[in-house]
Amino acid sequence: MIILLFPFWLCSAQAQYHDFGARKGLSADKKLTKYLSLSANMQIRLEENYSKIGSGLLDLQIGYKLNKKVSFGFSYRFSQKNDFRTSWETRHRAQLRLVLKKKMKPFTLQYRTIYQLGFSGLYKPENYYSPNTYWRNKVQFKLDIDKKIEPYLASEVFYKLNNNFGIDGYRVAVGLNWDLPKKMEMKTGYMFQQELYQVNPVTEHIFVLGYSFSF
Repeated sequence: MIILLFPFWLCSAQAQYHDFGARKGLSADKKLTKYLSLSANMQIRLEENYSKIGSGLLDLQIGYKLNKKVSFGFSYRFSQKNDFRTSWETRHRAQLRLVLKKKMKPFTLQYRTIYQLGFSGLYKPENYYSPNTYWRNKVQFKLDIDKKIEPYLASEVFYKLNNNFGIDGYRVAVGLNWDLPKKMEMKTGYMFQQELYQVNPVTEHIFVLGYSFSF
């Protein structure tokens, strides 16, 4: 509950830039065994008030489900980031995650913690940046009121571990998961994302649309 509500207590007196964007994605999941699964996610992100492609990414994940309450996994992400000035920047990201679930009908409570390591500028030594390391904590509530529609509310806090240790961003999301025929699912939602303690922090209002299928 503290993680879920903490972003609402944060505030900043700095000037802010508001941007409206969208994230559109397609993902696929394959269950290898009862406990082991693979997934792939492709996503396009629009920025600058929906007018430009801000980034594109491919995310590959492997997950292991220990039981109904505990799972963990590893993921790798390759992405291209548009800096809107000169060129596209190649980025790499690796994550280790742990997910805990608890069903309290009609709710499902989920806590996810991630250790994240990101690289950029590997192919251009003059533009190389030291790896960014983050500890991310997310809490999500899902409401089980209908077999076809699942509302959710989530909050995530980003702790930067290198350079100046501390919280430098958070996001709050609300939306609906739609159960579709043939093992397909659609996710729609709104995400509010805020940078903290930056010279000109960016506030993002993001529309989310995603399709996923299992096989």
